[in-house]
Amino acid sequence: MAVARWDTPLYVFQSREIDFAFRQLDSLPSLVPVRHWLSCKTLAIRPLLQRWKHLGRGIEVVSLFELRAALFEGFAAEQILVNGPAKQRWLHSIESEHLNIQCDSLEEVRVLAPIARKRRWQVGLRFHTSGNLDPDDEHFADQFGLASSEVQDALEILYTNG
Repeated sequence: MAVARWDTPLYVFQSREIDFAFRQLDSLPSLVPVRHWLSCKTLAIRPLLQRWKHLGRGIEVVSLFELRAALFEGFAAEQILVNGPAKQRWLHSIESEHLNIQCDSLEEVRVLAPIARKRRWQVGLRFHTSGNLDPDDEHFADQFGLASSEVQDALEILYTNG
C-alpha cells in the first residue's frame, strides 16, 4: 500500500522502535560514558534525522553534504562527529565551532589541527590496529586509522597547535 502511494525507493521507520532500542541501551550498566551516534551515511532521511535530534543524540557525518544536512536540521555542532577519510579536502570550508572530528591520517592531522584550534573543535585520533581488517576480505587490512609509526607525529602536531 505504501509503495503504491509513494513509489520507491521508500524508507519506513517507526520512532517507537528507536525509542525502545534506546531504552534498552540506556538501561545497561556502564563503567564509562557511552554516546550513540547516528550514521547519517547509512540512512539520511529527514524524519529520522529530526527524530534523532529530538532525542538529543549525536550524528556522525562523512561528507560535506551530510554535515550541511545535519546543520540544516538543527544539530548543534557539539552533537556532530565528522568522520571518514580525506576530510582535509573539504572540512576547512566549514566555519562552525565546536565540531568533533576524528582524524584517520597524518595528512588530516597536519591540515586540520590549526583549523581545529581556531574553531575549538574536539579532535580524536583513530589508530589502525592489527585487528582492523577489510570486511569484504579479511586477508587484507582496512584503510582507516593512523599507523603506529605515525601516532607520535600526530600527537606532536596536535600539542603544537593546542
